[in-house]
Amino acid sequence: MSASTIDADHQSLLFTACPWITAAEPVSWEAIVDVPSGVTKWARWRCGKRQTEPPSSTVSFMRTVKFTFLLMGLKHHLPKARNAYNSITILIGLNGFEASSPEDIGNLAVSHFQETLGPTTHTTSPALISQVAALVRTDRNLGLWNQTCTIKLLWLLLFKTESIWVAWIHQNVIKDDSIWQMKPKQQHTWIFKQILAQRQTSIQWVQIDPGNGVDVNFWFDPWTKFGRLIKFLGPMGPRLTGIPLTTAVAELWRDGAWALRSARSHQMEELLIYLTTISLSDSSSFPQWLINGKIQTSFKSTLIYHSLVESPTVPWYPLIWIKRGIPKHKSLAWLMLLNRCPTRDRLLSWGLNTDPLCLLCNQDNESRDHIYFNCSYSSAVWNHFSSRFAINSATNTWDDITNSLQSQSISSKHKYLSILTWQATVYDLWWERNDRLHRGNHRSTDLIIAKISATIKNKISALRPQNNSLASELMQYWFLLFP
Repeated sequence: MSASTIDADHQSLLFTACPWITAAEPVSWEAIVDVPSGVTKWARWRCGKRQTEPPSSTVSFMRTVKFTFLLMGLKHHLPKARNAYNSITILIGLNGFEASSPEDIGNLAVSHFQETLGPTTHTTSPALISQVAALVRTDRNLGLWNQTCTIKLLWLLLFKTESIWVAWIHQNVIKDDSIWQMKPKQQHTWIFKQILAQRQTSIQWVQIDPGNGVDVNFWFDPWTKFGRLIKFLGPMGPRLTGIPLTTAVAELWRDGAWALRSARSHQMEELLIYLTTISLSDSSSFPQWLINGKIQTSFKSTLIYHSLVESPTVPWYPLIWIKRGIPKHKSLAWLMLLNRCPTRDRLLSWGLNTDPLCLLCNQDNESRDHIYFNCSYSSAVWNHFSSRFAINSATNTWDDITNSLQSQSISSKHKYLSILTWQATVYDLWWERNDRLHRGNHRSTDLIIAKISATIKNKISALRPQNNSLASELMQYWFLLFP
């Protein structure tokens, strides 16, 4: 194998497989000895042995390497894992390490994966198998471990500039761009796209010391305690502040003071107060890794993992953020579930002088729990749909209905359509309430039911370009329930 036969993809796989390996100077690819064509590139050790057929211990080890890469988020198939394994053995040989067996390679790999996979609990060999077995027998969430490992790769890109893999990524992938401003591209590898996807999660632990502010973007780099200011101030931030998206922090530091407009929002006021504690210097910017407010000099996977575990998914998540839902319906259902909409009981609790009666039935005091679905008007609308979906809640209260929707153990089509209909009902009843309040318009329950039905059918039809068979099945099911 000569330098000309090692393409960019092979090099990318090599450096992805070996992020822990560093070198004072670039690897000399010409030093790799040619492998005869047609011979599978199995481990070639320092002692000069060449094997055309892999021993059983090597096959077993390769399965372990494959599983480890799956845990690390790389998700390569066995052939790619085998190539990565070969690259590891070749690179170890070039750097002068003696590796005469798969167990030796495993011990070197474990030294890197030790922190991620946890301490050794068994003495069987190879050591890497013990690490994987120990992880599998724990109650850890492998999905969160995957996420933790991907965040570690982002950490390496920020703090381990001496790594060959980091240098290669910066030179060939990131180039002159900023890791915080990059957008995923088609030519990016799967693992690099996963790294970019973890930036928003990692913001909570990263803060850039702006230094002189020359190479720090005001909007996109996390140089304040608020993270990325484009998220903190919102998409209208550049217009309200008059600061373009491409502005560097140094451009806003003039004569030893910040040159910013007066605050026009609560968030901007917080930022201006915070900036009084920050001043630029003559040094270059550098990132800091903060855990619980303390600067860390190393990546501690356990701390990151537990930080992710401490934010569990709320139980009502499947009821609100359904796939192929209607965005405005999901948003209002979310606000209603949190009881954050300005119903009249909340307006009265804020000290406002308003009529407490429900705008839909004009019989009882208005509240979220009354509108959904103790109100005679809204219950007539909801009962039309719930009876067909066989949603058997004990009462028509908000809590009973939401619990019944979540506990459905029927087909996915039935559950999807029932939740989609429930969200549409929440939205249209709130729309009717506001229409009566602001415009004095009144519609009968039959018109509301017809509008909800039309909305659901339009949504199903909108799915045809993406998945025609699914749209057909959903439409047939809908007409089966509502002939």
